[in-house]
Amino acid sequence: MLESFPFGRIPDHLEEEDFTLFANGYRQLVLARIPSSGLVHFVLGGPLPKLSTDPRIDAAISAQVESMKQGEITTSKLGTTILLSFPVKKEQFLVIAVSQVDPMIAELGTLDWLEDIRESLLREFHVLKNSYRDLETGLLNSSHFWDVLEKSKGCDSGVILVQLPSRGRLPRDSYQNGQRAATALVGFTDSRLLVHHLGQSVFGILGAKEDLGSVERFSSGLVQHLKREGFFRVHVGSSSKSAADVAPPSMLDEAWTALQVAAKRGPFSFCDYSFLANADTHPLRPVNSELTEKYLQLSKKDAAFCLLYLSSPRDAEELTFMQSLVDLPSQATILGIDRGCLIYISGADSASGFMVAEDLLRMLADAADGQGAYAGISSYPYQGFSKAEALLNARKALLHAEFFGPGHAVQFDAVSLNVSGDIHFSDGDLAGALREYRRGLECAPEDVNLLNSLGVTYALLNKNNLAKNAFERVIAIDSNNFMALYNLGLGAKLQGDLLGALQLFERAYRGCSVDDDKDFCREVEVQLGKLYCRSGRYPESLQFFQSWSEKVGERQQRRILKYLGEAHLGNGDPIEAMGFLQRALQQNAFDHDALSLLGSAIWQAHEGDDIALSLCRKSVDLAPDNPILRFRLARIQQHLGQYAEALESLANCRGRSVDQTEVQLLKASVYMKLNRPDRARFWARKVQKQSVAKSETSGRAQALLDALDQAKLSRNLSRESGAATLGR
Repeated sequence: MLESFPFGRIPDHLEEEDFTLFANGYRQLVLARIPSSGLVHFVLGGPLPKLSTDPRIDAAISAQVESMKQGEITTSKLGTTILLSFPVKKEQFLVIAVSQVDPMIAELGTLDWLEDIRESLLREFHVLKNSYRDLETGLLNSSHFWDVLEKSKGCDSGVILVQLPSRGRLPRDSYQNGQRAATALVGFTDSRLLVHHLGQSVFGILGAKEDLGSVERFSSGLVQHLKREGFFRVHVGSSSKSAADVAPPSMLDEAWTALQVAAKRGPFSFCDYSFLANADTHPLRPVNSELTEKYLQLSKKDAAFCLLYLSSPRDAEELTFMQSLVDLPSQATILGIDRGCLIYISGADSASGFMVAEDLLRMLADAADGQGAYAGISSYPYQGFSKAEALLNARKALLHAEFFGPGHAVQFDAVSLNVSGDIHFSDGDLAGALREYRRGLECAPEDVNLLNSLGVTYALLNKNNLAKNAFERVIAIDSNNFMALYNLGLGAKLQGDLLGALQLFERAYRGCSVDDDKDFCREVEVQLGKLYCRSGRYPESLQFFQSWSEKVGERQQRRILKYLGEAHLGNGDPIEAMGFLQRALQQNAFDHDALSLLGSAIWQAHEGDDIALSLCRKSVDLAPDNPILRFRLARIQQHLGQYAEALESLANCRGRSVDQTEVQLLKASVYMKLNRPDRARFWARKVQKQSVAKSETSGRAQALLDALDQAKLSRNLSRESGAATLGR
């Protein structure tokens, strides 16, 4: 089969978002054509700014702008304001208003001259847009990335680098990987964040810090999203700066350095540069050497002891704070200060250590310098931990106590290890997180939170069987644990077991509560909507998508545009489906699945067989190994009488992602059209054997067999009639 060259021309039409992405460049082009001391305004849906001091002219400008939005006129000038319109959507126009134009130009310039300027600007806008677009992915390119990075100086901003290497080695594999990556990244990010392809399967995301939120949480969520999308390696490096920090180019170097660290951590990993830069202040760094030496000397001869770690009040000086610790037991020794005060109590067990901690916290609460103190306690011996580990365990207990706030004391336990594991996880240190979770389970083997955390970490390390075992252990303890059910569902989905995944997600949805985690419940709704769609249960799919859409913003809703199109198409409404699929392709013109679905919708709506065929062929060119795309193409080819081409498309329609009975029925139909009844009968009978008796599928196969029998009978009668005629 002849394969089409994958790198097509970038679409040569303007879109509304272009006037945001390339606003500065477009303004410069306009001012180069129309000298003005005023401003260049892009007017589409928002209110029109005041452009003239004369109310009558301002009213006339508003009326002209409305006419131009409807496509009635393309140019206008009123006073010293010039108006130009540009098409951005079907039957929709954006108006550029240039205020305070040179009076001589405004007076002498004719409408024909303005039309020439408008046409020249239209061409220049296309050239500028294409210079900022990546031909391989349709995303913004490195030139735009650097321009935005330079302009972000003096702003609170962040940069995230994403490496998504291709599994295959062929040029086609790399291209398809880039297309999939573009679709997945655009689907995850908010439209306020700019996604760029920088080359060599490295993508850059730029945005304001307030739009990114917690960079660590964003990176973690991105890694898990891309794993769900089926990428076999995902590495993310990030960095962020406030307006007062160093120049942004250093931020890019920091993100690149973090990316190299992430690549060494495992197949699905992330790292923020702050983790590398602030290692000395990390909450889990070892206690300083001076205090450690004192501790080791004291504990050398003790068979049992207790450690108290008191938080230092923010405003208290270290010496003053230590001097305030009076009435300590005689066996207690203050080791010193290191992110809190460390106290060693010889011969004490955890219960007596806890009592000492509570007495100290009560005393400190009465002192002016002691407001806000809390304490962590570890004891030795405990669950096989060494004396060296007991020192850091006190620190982990202190971090655990921080969750409860001032006045609280916490004894080191499995939950403390869950807390320390989560800290490592949020840093992207998956090996460190795994170590903490496993030690926590040694203390509490049936702790479902630790087991869930362990399973997620194993999954990101690509140890999927171990991850599945961890989640199954949770279900054995708590059969309705929605987090474990959800994660088992994700695993089943990645393995191609859509029915098993659907059943697990249904159980997770029944068990989750919006009060517990509304974001999680919304994610389960999305997963259910997608799986119902892929399972052919389209009304249920639309129900879940509608429920989810009502709870999120318009920007987030673009995640499901393609699936809404597929659901409406399956529900027998191709016209409605076309609208959603066209919007999905506006977000990513290279989304092969959306192209294929749009082609199918156009075909079913009788809106143009040639267009439908072209779109489905393009989708197969983008992803030739995808059996669903080949099946949709084959249906249209069969409809158009291209039977040999249809069989060629069906030849590679294998796997669980496409209904094999539908493939076999289509093969039977095509062979019947080619007048090859033996092959047609073979495939129809195969469907009958695999189908439930009297089912809809079995009935369709029987109808084909009946048609074949009728054709055979007709041929026999024709032969007999011919023989009788010759006999006469």
